[in-house]
Amino acid sequence: MAGGTWVAQDKKRPGAYINTKGVATEQPESSRGTVLLMDGVKHDWGKHGIIPLNAASKFKALLGSDLLDSQNKALRAVINSGASKVLYVNNNDGQKAIVKDDNLPFTFIAKYAGSKGNNIMVDVIKSLSGDTVTVKVIYDHVITSTQRITRADELMGDDYVDVSLTDNYADKFSKLSGEKTYQLAGGTSNYGNDTELLSEAISTNIFEVATTAGYPIDSNIHPLLSQMVEDLRNQEGYKVTAVVPGLVSTNYNAESTSVVINGYVLSDGTIVDTTSAAGYFAGASATVPYNQSLTYAEISGAVDTLPRMDNETITSAISNGKVVFSNRIDGSVVIEEDINSLTGFNNDKPQAFAKNRVIRTLDYIANDTKNVFEKSFIGKVTNNGTGQDLFKSNRVTALQNMQTEGMIEDFQPDDVQITAGDAKDSMVINLNIKPVDSMEKIYMTIAAN
Repeated sequence: MAGGTWVAQDKKRPGAYINTKGVATEQPESSRGTVLLMDGVKHDWGKHGIIPLNAASKFKALLGSDLLDSQNKALRAVINSGASKVLYVNNNDGQKAIVKDDNLPFTFIAKYAGSKGNNIMVDVIKSLSGDTVTVKVIYDHVITSTQRITRADELMGDDYVDVSLTDNYADKFSKLSGEKTYQLAGGTSNYGNDTELLSEAISTNIFEVATTAGYPIDSNIHPLLSQMVEDLRNQEGYKVTAVVPGLVSTNYNAESTSVVINGYVLSDGTIVDTTSAAGYFAGASATVPYNQSLTYAEISGAVDTLPRMDNETITSAISNGKVVFSNRIDGSVVIEEDINSLTGFNNDKPQAFAKNRVIRTLDYIANDTKNVFEKSFIGKVTNNGTGQDLFKSNRVTALQNMQTEGMIEDFQPDDVQITAGDAKDSMVINLNIKPVDSMEKIYMTIAAN
């Protein structure tokens, strides 16, 4: 927790600096965002590439393991952050497990490739009366579906297997007897190149934040992600950000990349290590409203930080552009400050660019302008004074709405200037805006008589 007395307004850490007591800001609820997550886990099951997930997803059916499984720590942290959608990058390919028996009217094929398909069994039971057949699909000793049928063509697949009919299936169906269990076999896992898969996922999907939480802190995938996101911003004009785990010495110096350097402990004793905690910050960054900050956002259920840092260490860390989880005096754990890794400031990138709320606002304006232009103006509106005024009117209205929502301030219509470009089909826009940041420090003197 930061606080204490003050002489000059030069404090680094967010907090209340008062001669008597500190006052913390309330953290409002978050409500937006999509996270692209590649955590390096080899699931041996599931669709190759992007799997859309949310808190209500059937994780075992989609990934082969429950959300509470130890290998899903990073994914669980992202989900627990409140992210509305996770685009999970699954590096899984290979052969599908299968059961094909000459006496069966069905062929059972695993829904996905991977060695975990070999853990599927199918139980086929003919009733004593001979009128019905019950088919049970079992994965990891748990029944996933039960179907009672009177004809072979009534059987459907489930979350784990697909079903097709064999030749002469009606005759084979009539000859079924007793109970027999079939084990799927032949499923194999084949892993591609993580970097290539991540690059494809980044360039072909829409998201707010991308993260490689879950990989070891010293993995080369983290700086690669940072560079991919920077390239996407600069070359494609699509403004997204990255969150990676790192060390105090890790240096990115980019407003598009936030670096998390510690984790936390939950009330049930669960340790959310640094690399998994980066997933939480990614999810929180994607869901926090544009007009709010994550500074001092409380981590629900957390009771301690790991490692715990003292005031001097935290101050040094945030001065070097690192995201830190810290302990408050009331026992809660919070995000110390909502910042990115930018530390080298200049005229083009002033100190305010180190604050993620500011960057989220600027990115929103850039993305919104790009989307509106591409959907409603390119090829549809004449590039003359009238057309330019139409586009200006659109932008002025949007920016006025942003001002009402508390994203920017002191905006006037004349702050948007549009002129013709050098080519007949181009125009130039100059926009002056003042993004708003959240309260993080107060300097107060109390005089008592």
